[in-house]
Amino acid sequence: LYHVLLFSLAMSALILETIEAIHWPVVFYLFCTITVVILEPLSAPNNKLVPNSIKKIIQTFLAFGKTLPVKKNSNSLWVRYFTVPKRWFSHFYIVSASAGVCSCVLLCAVYAFKVTPPSVVLRALDLITTPTRASSGSSLCSIVSIVLLTVQCCARLYECYRVSVFSATAVMNMLQYFVGFAHYIFAYTVLLAHTPALITGSVNAGTAEVSFSSLEVARVAVAAAVFCAAFLLQRDTMRRLAALRDSDKSKSEYVMPSGGGFEFVSCPHMLAECIMYCALSLMQPTVAWRIVLLFVLSNQGHVALSNHRWYQSCFKDYPKHRTAIIPRLI
Repeated sequence: LYHVLLFSLAMSALILETIEAIHWPVVFYLFCTITVVILEPLSAPNNKLVPNSIKKIIQTFLAFGKTLPVKKNSNSLWVRYFTVPKRWFSHFYIVSASAGVCSCVLLCAVYAFKVTPPSVVLRALDLITTPTRASSGSSLCSIVSIVLLTVQCCARLYECYRVSVFSATAVMNMLQYFVGFAHYIFAYTVLLAHTPALITGSVNAGTAEVSFSSLEVARVAVAAAVFCAAFLLQRDTMRRLAALRDSDKSKSEYVMPSGGGFEFVSCPHMLAECIMYCALSLMQPTVAWRIVLLFVLSNQGHVALSNHRWYQSCFKDYPKHRTAIIPRLI
């Protein structure tokens, strides 16, 4: 029994050390990015090498809403047991807005009131990321990044309840639902984990300061300006999409969008999302956040391409000059 106990303790220590050595958000984002990058071209309509039956399976796995091959009113077992209403997107933003507000309160306490970061927070960040993680190098950049992301999540939460009109038949699969939660939780985790004052042993208790150079101020100013421009583009786009569903009939039918960013691309709100994360990357030079950016770019790009193909197939007079997400390119 003694030897079994020693062996169990040794294995527990080894497992814990292994867990601490793995940056779990990076693993999650890399896996999701690679999955999308591989499956997106396989599901493309012009891919003649993949049978249509396989394409439909991939599309069912990746798509949601209007691009999903099956609908809420279908008798499919997939829809009945493995999908949730698309309007549950709001759940992502309830969680992310709450996480953002809590993160802002934590940073305010640590930097403004010189409160020692709770050991449970530091320990959690060590376990989820790694104790040897690199600092972002700038407290100012970390604080502004978290504040901007929180503002974005709060805006999306407001839009889900007060602006957007979701189709009654639109659904998403359970896997996408849980990936959405994981994304926002891990995004804040990455930002917090690489904040200078929240790295174990990086600063003495109660001495965290927001020090910055003129170069950092310039970088933050440029990043914030780009972020705000994309933020306004997305707000305008969401209002235009909601306006297409003013009548009872349009709440169950799709109408071709126009005006604003829609004059150039099929999904200006997704272009705006990509730009906002690129802006955050200007302030976050860590490898972990670059991988977050790769996930966002691949995910938004895939959804935009799917929507673009759907628009082209449903509206015969769809403008030829519109691309999916990047004007004149993609």
